[in-house]
Amino acid sequence: MLRENLAAAMTDEDIAALIEGMKELPVVLQYPFFQEMKSNLASKGYKYENKSSSRNETVNSRDYY
Repeated sequence: MLRENLAAAMTDEDIAALIEGMKELPVVLQYPFFQEMKSNLASKGYKYENKSSSRNETVNSRDYY
């Protein structure tokens, strides 16, 4: 379900919902999913380095662990 939502994600709200859903994954799967999410969303123009996410802004992955 998360991967389907990831494929369809286009808004900041979609991304926030993905992050919340990711937190429900077993800990061992959270980091790999986050890496996949960053890669997928990067292809849509999103970049991660800060705590907020939107196109051409950044979110830091360490803020979610």
